Amino acid sequence: MPAELLDFTLWCKRRGVVDPQWATFSQWCDARGEWDDAHGWPGGVVARWDEEREAGRGVPYPPFDPSMI
Repeated sequence: MPAELLDFTLWCKRRGVVDPQWATFSQWCDARGEWDDAHGWPGGVVARWDEEREAGRGVPYPPFDPSMI
């Protein structure tokens, strides 16, 4: 498994992202999901989700736009 799929900070560093936003975090989660689909995830999908929830703490959500409701 690529190390950057285990470490969101490393994922950002390798892509030159200094101030990660929600879009970057979503890309990381999507890449992890693709890896999981193809190879399985150590500990299963619940372990992957727990890791993603922990890594996502502090990543800012996109601005709220009430017109999108």
